[in-house]
Amino acid sequence: MRLTTRFRTAEELAAATTAHLPSRAGRTWRQSPGSPLDGQAASGLTDGARTLLLTTSPCGRIRMAAWPAGQAPLQAATVPGRRVHPRHLAAAAARHHLPAADRAALANDSDIDGFARRQELRYELCSSPLAPARRTATESDNGGFKVVWDLGSTKVTAAPSGDHAVVIRAEGLRLPYAERLLRLALEARSAADPAVGVTGAAARRLAAAWPLFPTDARAAGTTRLTSRTGHPHMPRAEITLAAGLAGADFERVDVRLRGGTDLALLVLATLR
Repeated sequence: MRLTTRFRTAEELAAATTAHLPSRAGRTWRQSPGSPLDGQAASGLTDGARTLLLTTSPCGRIRMAAWPAGQAPLQAATVPGRRVHPRHLAAAAARHHLPAADRAALANDSDIDGFARRQELRYELCSSPLAPARRTATESDNGGFKVVWDLGSTKVTAAPSGDHAVVIRAEGLRLPYAERLLRLALEARSAADPAVGVTGAAARRLAAAWPLFPTDARAAGTTRLTSRTGHPHMPRAEITLAAGLAGADFERVDVRLRGGTDLALLVLATLR
């Protein structure tokens, strides 16, 4: 990902990125003193529980790393893509770096209370700006929960999955909104990785832009596309649509995303 002339330094880019990172449990992001990253000066961001570092090279390449408070930095990685915007960096952080910091915190703290963690996650999801008046939260018999937003023709459900992931289901979502969610959760498809075996204009439109591949449909008369990320901890996406769907913007599909809490909050904010 290349730095544009609008943001000439890592400090400017980091300052702008704070507005696009989701707040967790009331913790907002702010700039913090940077430290070297891969031998280069970096700009830091923190929400009090995690630190995120950004660095830019003379050729404009951007690298990012994150880690939980009180622990060593995790491995840095280059932010993929050909254009840069703070919201793109926030999405990249939510896809990979911040969930890795959360997993590291869980792995190194044996005293974390599972019930308290679930209650905190419920609070975080219910703090989303998505239609508070249309939101309901229910408990399950096994100690889990789900939060549901009834938006009329679209229904959105969020529920925990494992120790550190959240599953978002959006049923009856218009095609452009589905594409926005995919843009958050997945990196663009490589030109050398064409979609094959996909029929219908809507399915071809989705599979041409993101790493989505046809899988067995759960119901007759539907097409299901599932992402293949090549990494067990990267977000996963699943799209179910009517077979042969024309691909007009008013068409509706069902989307299922599994990722970290930060990504879930970005997804809910996008659906406003």
